[in-house]
Amino acid sequence: MPDFTIDDFEIERPDDEFAYTAKSGRRYVFADPKALKGRDLLRLNFQDPEETLLILLGDDYDEFMDEDEVDGYLIDPLMERWAKQYKLPVDMGKGRGSRRPSAGSGKR
Repeated sequence: MPDFTIDDFEIERPDDEFAYTAKSGRRYVFADPKALKGRDLLRLNFQDPEETLLILLGDDYDEFMDEDEVDGYLIDPLMERWAKQYKLPVDMGKGRGSRRPSAGSGKR
C-alpha cells in the first residue's frame, strides 16, 4: 500500500466558529475539535468538563471560569451546543456539570 500525505485529503472546515459571549461582553471562542493538535485531541475527556474546557479555550480558560454566569447550569448546555456545532454525538459534549431538574420531575 502506498504512503499518503495530508495533501491527499480534502479537508472541509466549518464556516462558523463556536463562540460564547458572556454578560461582561467578552467573547470566548472554543476550539474546533478537528483543528486540535493530536496530543490535545487525545486529552479531551468529555467526562471531565474542566479538562475539556481547558483544551478548548486555551489561554482564555481562567477568564472564562471567572465570569459570573459560568456554573454547572451553563456548562452542560454549552458543551451540548458545541458538540452539535461540530456534528459530534451530543453525549460527547456533556460533562459532569450540575443539571437543573426538569419541570415536574419532583427533584430539587
